[in-house]
Amino acid sequence: MHSKKRSSSPNRPFSESGLVRASNGLTLLELIIAFVVLQVAIVTFAQIMTAALDFSGQVRRSEIAQLLAQTKMEELIRTISSETPSAFSSGDASMPRFLEERPQTFEDLSYARSDETDSFMWVAEATPSENNLKLLHVTLYVYAVKKRTGPAGASAVAESFIVSEDREQFTYAHALGGDAVEVISGKERLRLSSAAALP
Repeated sequence: MHSKKRSSSPNRPFSESGLVRASNGLTLLELIIAFVVLQVAIVTFAQIMTAALDFSGQVRRSEIAQLLAQTKMEELIRTISSETPSAFSSGDASMPRFLEERPQTFEDLSYARSDETDSFMWVAEATPSENNLKLLHVTLYVYAVKKRTGPAGASAVAESFIVSEDREQFTYAHALGGDAVEVISGKERLRLSSAAALP
């Protein structure tokens, strides 16, 4: 009695079987998924690095602003204690007054680099003490500034310095010479308060 031969020969190439085709398809799918996951990981890593760099820059700017403010406050206290500001030398000095008529830069600080100080300006305000006429309360405002220049217009003929009531913002416009005007806008970065004794 003859036995039936199996339809598939053992010598048939394994690559022709359906299992290999399914395996090849699965490997391609896995490759696509791995590629997508890799892309997502790269994008996420780039976003994290960008956020970290931004945060580091903000921390650095805050440190610079704090250092500039402390140095300038010490200088103001020394100046007030040795020279009575003209605004407070008269009897009518009951209201807060700016020590300067316009926002000032930090260019006079010899140790500071210009690329670190160019984006900051300061305004100082002094208020006489109610209990002691020889004492001033000094508040120093440090602003992060943006500068823009343009052609001088009718509204920019005269120099102007405007500060918000809460002292959080200011606008300063002045002529650069010729037909150009510079407009500086500042947003408060920090404020320091101290007391100074009048001589």
